[in-house]
Amino acid sequence: MNQYEIEIKIKGKFPNSDLWQTIIAQWVQNNKDYLEENDFKDAAYWHDEMANISCLVGAIWKIGGVAISEYTINKNGGQNNNGRADLYFSINKTKYLVESKYIRKDTINSKEITTEMCCALKDCHSCNESGLDNKMAIVFAAPNDSNQPIDFNAEELDYDIKVMLKIIDNTKPKYNDKVYDTIYLFGQYFKSIDEECSKKKIKEQNALALLKLMAQSEEDIKNNRFDSQESFFEKIEQKLIQ
Repeated sequence: MNQYEIEIKIKGKFPNSDLWQTIIAQWVQNNKDYLEENDFKDAAYWHDEMANISCLVGAIWKIGGVAISEYTINKNGGQNNNGRADLYFSINKTKYLVESKYIRKDTINSKEITTEMCCALKDCHSCNESGLDNKMAIVFAAPNDSNQPIDFNAEELDYDIKVMLKIIDNTKPKYNDKVYDTIYLFGQYFKSIDEECSKKKIKEQNALALLKLMAQSEEDIKNNRFDSQESFFEKIEQKLIQ
């Protein structure tokens, strides 16, 4: 029987965190059950975003809730049912909408996860449905290079929910000779103001401004517009302060 390395971190500062602890534990078990039923030749998490959502749906039903994927909903302030949320569920009258993203590639870095999380949060923002105020943004990440794992404790991945399920025995699912032995789940409770995306946008704007400044300064250096290296850095400092 294969062994697993499992890490689950759920903050207690967002609504219904205890409920999510139960959901996530069953989601992990569902993934393990699928692996073992298929003799570790296939993994549910490898297939796509909705395959991972289906494991969440199954988890919610198993713990006594109700859930469906592709839930019809108003989006972007529309008056008609013109959109879909990835998941709707209710447990003991606690109702949630979930929007998710999925990444599967050779290596996955924290920046890619942050970008996809921002997209999932924006999807949460676009969901408009009376009585459904609880929303969770989720990113599933399935890298195929176990020698370069995701930095689970990276500062930029400080989300409300963080989960890793890794197969640590010899028998592991392979697709096109690539091993997929790990699935990560990151979840962020949606607030009225998308703080995560706002911070990300500010960082991107600052980085772009610095790149433009450096390009301009490089041209100035080529044309000998500075008396010294010190005057060059003084100009950059002045621009950054503005």
